[in-house]
Amino acid sequence: MLNSIYIENFAIIDKINVDFTKGINIITGETGAGKSILIKAFELLLGQRFNKDFIRDPSKKTIVEATFTLDNESDIESIEKLGYEAEDGLLIVSRVVDENLKSINKLNNRNITLNTLKTIMSNLVDIHGQNNNQSLMNKENYIDIIDSFDKENTSEIKQDLKSILNKIDDYKRELEKFDITDEEKDRELDIINYQLEEISQIDLENVDEDELDREYTKLSNVNQIKNNLGQILSIYSDDNYGNNDLNSLLNTIISKLDSIENFDVELKGLKEDFDKIYYDIEDLFLKLSSYFSNIYQDEYKLNELENKIEIITSLKRKYGKSIEEIIDFRDSLIKRVDELNTITENKDKYNKLISAEYQKGIDLSEKLHEIRCKISLKLEKEIIKNLHDLNMKHADFKVEFKKLNEFNTNGFDSLDFLIKTNLGQDLKPLSSIASGGEISRIMLGFKSVISDFGNINTFIFDEIDTGISGRTALVVGEKLIELSSDRQIISISHLPQIASISDNHILIEKIDDGNQTKSILKVLTEDEKIKEISRLIGGTDITDTTIDQAKLMIKQSNELKANRR
Repeated sequence: MLNSIYIENFAIIDKINVDFTKGINIITGETGAGKSILIKAFELLLGQRFNKDFIRDPSKKTIVEATFTLDNESDIESIEKLGYEAEDGLLIVSRVVDENLKSINKLNNRNITLNTLKTIMSNLVDIHGQNNNQSLMNKENYIDIIDSFDKENTSEIKQDLKSILNKIDDYKRELEKFDITDEEKDRELDIINYQLEEISQIDLENVDEDELDREYTKLSNVNQIKNNLGQILSIYSDDNYGNNDLNSLLNTIISKLDSIENFDVELKGLKEDFDKIYYDIEDLFLKLSSYFSNIYQDEYKLNELENKIEIITSLKRKYGKSIEEIIDFRDSLIKRVDELNTITENKDKYNKLISAEYQKGIDLSEKLHEIRCKISLKLEKEIIKNLHDLNMKHADFKVEFKKLNEFNTNGFDSLDFLIKTNLGQDLKPLSSIASGGEISRIMLGFKSVISDFGNINTFIFDEIDTGISGRTALVVGEKLIELSSDRQIISISHLPQIASISDNHILIEKIDDGNQTKSILKVLTEDEKIKEISRLIGGTDITDTTIDQAKLMIKQSNELKANRR
């Protein structure tokens, strides 16, 4: 439900804030007071693009902001799925154009794209006006309208059709792999066999690249390793050093400590530490000596390692960045060889799969068609009844079905809504109806039926009473009352019969404060409502007679609301 709207610096509106209630909110005002501007503001909230011409003062921000309360849990869940929160069911939508003409759109104080805003608001508010291209005037929406009458079954079937079409597309892509001539097949096999032969040069599953690199690094540096180790071993023990090699020096140190260790306990401990160091160093040099004796330059092994590394590098350059990717590529080649060698069998396989899914789609489309036919018969009767109630006594309505050549996610139905409004006319597409008054009543007749099957809680009508008067106006009022039993209605009107049914009456006026002309909105008291309806009855001359008539209309409307809700 729309709770309130705030508009600032928009066309002839300087700054207004107005609250709406449940039931019927009627907006009246003289021609030129700004009623159409109010509709433009509503349209902005539904995601229409900002027209810079509506900025009143370019040096100030232009703001249109509305607050909604969501009672429907599914609406809250839908909004949360899009990444927005609606705490306690509260929704604040704002459209702002700043002084630099930068547009900012927000939902609950978070930025939002226009497309996302349209998606959200299309489930909350529906506007019908003389110049609006509404859902009922757009043929593309007719299937969804029909399907909404049995949403549980139709949604499930359409989801299954979507799944079937996805499978068919997948199978067709697989089938394309086998749409080749014998010559193309032989050429592809030659290429694959060459690639497999190249990859098979090395046992990829048993290659440890880290170990390969370590071993290659060792063997390719054997000479430097032996040279350095030889020098280290010579430093430890070498006749050429005389008494200056490390082993001799350590022996000299230990010998001298041995001769004085009994003179002091601390010296004895130091001598024992040197003994330990001596044997540790001796053990290390024994290991170095063993390593030195066993290492040698294996040219054959080195060439083998170089060859392996070169092959792996080449394979990575062609078939994958890692051993694992090369293995995956090789396995895909093996699979493709099997596919090519069984090309006829695979063609038959995927053709059968496509045919099976296609038949499923035909069966589901037929089932969907039957459901829609049943819905349409019921809808036709209810729409015709509503149109007759709205004083269109000779109106007729029909849902026309045409079968498409191929089914899609909506089945194979193409729908059009056909209508005639006068005796002797032929049924014509609803979208071709030109009379404003007829369109208004037709829309109301449709919404009275369709609203029960949708989640939209707020209907906005822009002068739905255009082109009607008298008894017809009373019937339109009755339909609005029925529609408002579980929906919020906001209607701009110029007829006293419609204004009298309001639960909340809002007056829009144009005033001149000496400096500028601007529109203001105010919620009327009961007495003010009587005077405004009296003005609608008699024009500028408000008399005791028109006031009495206004009071009577309000009394009759209240009685009607009590009976119809």
